[in-house]
Amino acid sequence: MNRRGLRWVLGWLAVWVGTWGVFAQTNRWNVQFEAGNRQVAEGHYAEGLAAYSQVGTTQRTSAALEYNRGVAHTRLGNEGQARAHWLRAARLQPRNPAIQAALEGSEKPNLPALAPPSVWSWTDRLTLNEWGVLALIPTWIWGALLIAGRLQPALGSRLQGYTWGVGLIAILMVGLLTTAWARRVRLPDAVILAPETTVRISPLDEARTAFTLAGGTAVKTRSQRQGWSWVEDPLTRRMGWVRSDQLLPLPLY
Repeated sequence: MNRRGLRWVLGWLAVWVGTWGVFAQTNRWNVQFEAGNRQVAEGHYAEGLAAYSQVGTTQRTSAALEYNRGVAHTRLGNEGQARAHWLRAARLQPRNPAIQAALEGSEKPNLPALAPPSVWSWTDRLTLNEWGVLALIPTWIWGALLIAGRLQPALGSRLQGYTWGVGLIAILMVGLLTTAWARRVRLPDAVILAPETTVRISPLDEARTAFTLAGGTAVKTRSQRQGWSWVEDPLTRRMGWVRSDQLLPLPLY
């Protein structure tokens, strides 16, 4: 076999191995997820959470996984942790009625809303990934029309109206994507897990207590230092340090 043929074989072998690795990882994820579902369905909520935690070791999550984690936690009386996982699920699938119903049922008078009312609140109905797709499609079409006009001036003249129309749509969607992103980065990006979590004035266990936060409170993180996170309570605007393992990050997308 010549050198070119050997490179071709090695290239296909690398693709095959990579594909098989992705398939095997996905299969393990599904097996662990279904194992947790069976435990929860049988009423073994602590065991179900243990199985779900094994799913998390693959660095992968989904709205279904976060929703089921919330269900298991609420059955065990961990209302703050349940709300934290449901808020995370809502970021992944903001229009899912089951997730929205669970969140509405977990609302408490002492918990601030995840986001204050805004004229742009309706952009939260789509994820940033969905906004990205809506912006990308007309941008690609616009680019194709511009290239076609350059290559074939006669064709470009006939398509000029379409080019202008698609271009305006592309600019509008990119603007909406930018607006949705700018709003999302200002929203709380983590949720308090433990009930009555202590917020301290410095990142030390022996530091004086600044205030406490209820489990399920969404907060905005500002910085991190050696296992601690500097957080802001969106309701009172107070700030302080919380141990990072007492927070559940919310995905940006």
